[in-house]
Amino acid sequence: DILDLMQEINFDKVVANIPYSISSQITFAILQKNFKLAVICYQKEFAYRMVAKPGSSEYSRLSVMTGYLADAKILMDVPKKSFYPQPDVDSAIISIKPKKERPYEVANEEFFFNTVSLLFQHKKQTVRNALVHSSKALGIGKEKLKSIKLSSGLESRRVFTLVGGEIATISEEVKQ
Repeated sequence: DILDLMQEINFDKVVANIPYSISSQITFAILQKNFKLAVICYQKEFAYRMVAKPGSSEYSRLSVMTGYLADAKILMDVPKKSFYPQPDVDSAIISIKPKKERPYEVANEEFFFNTVSLLFQHKKQTVRNALVHSSKALGIGKEKLKSIKLSSGLESRRVFTLVGGEIATISEEVKQ
């Protein structure tokens, strides 16, 4: 199993056409490694979610996490007819290089990653409502979150419009 094997091996480059069904798990496993370059063929929709910008329908937890940890760039689209046997979906090849420095400061990465995940479970809602719906996972009472007034003023913004640095600010304020 490649996911188990990735825990044990060290590498600095990855070139792969991965099973699309485990794209997220493989991507996050690679991003946690110390590597120089990955060139990977993904399902096209997944690849475009990795590089999506705030406000777009593709923007997701994957977009924020990839942008925080790496520079990702679509190299080319690969039509499904390029494969034999032909799959049901188109593909895209993407280049991933880890960032030497993080693009914004995050005091507690584990809490930030958790906050990103929780917010994007409710990506079309306002930050306040997304936090309220995630109250149990955050360990904070719903009433407290309903009345939250972030010093950043971001509580009324829609989650899918936030840039990574704004999510880091929200994460820090909620943690405090």
